[in-house]
Amino acid sequence: MTIEYKTIKSFDEFDYETLFDNSKDVLDASAAWAPNMSDDEKKTTFKNQILANLDSPNFLMFIGTSDKNELQFTAGTIHNNIFIPRYSLSSKLDGNRNWLYSEENRTAISKFHGTLGITQYQIETFIGSAVYKMFKARNNTGKISIISEKDTQIMNNIQWVNLLIAF
Repeated sequence: MTIEYKTIKSFDEFDYETLFDNSKDVLDASAAWAPNMSDDEKKTTFKNQILANLDSPNFLMFIGTSDKNELQFTAGTIHNNIFIPRYSLSSKLDGNRNWLYSEENRTAISKFHGTLGITQYQIETFIGSAVYKMFKARNNTGKISIISEKDTQIMNNIQWVNLLIAF
């Protein structure tokens, strides 16, 4: 499998609906949705949050594809060579997202990051989320390293943290 990443400027450049639907399980485990939001409301809210940032300084959107299949959409900002992803959607292949941690993807995303000067990620998530558990499980495995973990805020009795990640 050959994976390629490229920057995009608009939602017209990828299939948002499909990627959102394919990411629903992760979003529901990791996003702080308002109580009782319908799936359509979540989809609209997520998209509107991204659109509200399009004109922000250093805002970046990119997609990852393989064999013309859209695998991932990510959007966030770059500050001092640190990418701060705020929004991410990813597809399953063969029923899972293991492709995200494959050598092929690590090579492709590292090459792409290099073209943009990105050396680290800063992830804001909450303790216990699927994203938090994934990074903690993969820490110091040779694939990623958590450089720092800092508590940021407590919202609705949930502790949020910033993870500084090196790939």
